Amino acid sequence: MVRKVLRVLKIAPAVPVVGALAVLSIASTAGFFGEMAQLCELASHFRFLYLIAFIPLLLILLCLRFSKMFAFFLLFFIANAVPFFSFYVPQRHPAYVGATLSLLQFNLWGPRNSHHDKVLALVRDKSPDVVGVSEITDTWVKALAEGLPEYKYQMIEKRFGGIALFSRLPLSNSRVNYYGSIRRPRIEAEFQVGKNPMTIIFAHPVIPKDKFLIRNGELSEIAIRAGSTKNGVVVFGDLNCSPWSYYFGKLLEVGRLSDTETGFGFHPTWTTQWYFPWVPIDHCLANKDLFAIERSVGPPIGSDHLPVFVKLGLSEQATD
Repeated sequence: MVRKVLRVLKIAPAVPVVGALAVLSIASTAGFFGEMAQLCELASHFRFLYLIAFIPLLLILLCLRFSKMFAFFLLFFIANAVPFFSFYVPQRHPAYVGATLSLLQFNLWGPRNSHHDKVLALVRDKSPDVVGVSEITDTWVKALAEGLPEYKYQMIEKRFGGIALFSRLPLSNSRVNYYGSIRRPRIEAEFQVGKNPMTIIFAHPVIPKDKFLIRNGELSEIAIRAGSTKNGVVVFGDLNCSPWSYYFGKLLEVGRLSDTETGFGFHPTWTTQWYFPWVPIDHCLANKDLFAIERSVGPPIGSDHLPVFVKLGLSEQATD
């Protein structure tokens, strides 16, 4: 009887830990099957939080000497950690010819953000060739147009969510494309990097919460457009999609694109309303003609997103 009581007392502390680990394991595994259901796709975005939650729970099991349980759940931790730590794998880049393209991308958060001075200061500090902003309003258009006179090449669509491109570089064949019945705007333009023609696609698909198919459809359309472009192409913006999403993976695959975050570490951009951002949903993607030589996330400047700065180099093969 005493032995049974002692055994129960030994097992009891592990019960809630094992239960929590089981939930984490199921949720993190479901995230690998995002094409099967929206709930699974939603689960894919929490990789960073899963890792944070896994670590103390596994340590508790280890301290309680439940070695078999520890080994079992460690497998789920590793499966969750691999796609996360892939951001830290150094990348081998092609030869670099000297021509560069720098971009700054920022979701302004519309009328809820009135820190015009901070945004302008960031642009002046980074001095990018191209600035892309989403959730733009009349007030923001006026502030940016007046505050950034050197960015004289502009494309602005204030409706249907609001999106704008400000460029130092001359733009050609610039246009606003609209997706679906909600007419979600995205900007496409051509320009030169060195002597090489490039295409830029700046997009802000809708939040997938109640428009899941619409977001996925636009990501698919962007992928097809990028993949069919013969010259260099950059896709950037608040894509409302984490890098662990099935649909983000399809965007890279079909668009023949690479994520510039890889090799620079974890760069979460949303949401600043928490103690720390935990999901990278603001992206810069490029095809084989371009590669990232610098990438950083800016400070919080009034939005629920953090800005993303990327400097791209033109690969030697792009000039062949």
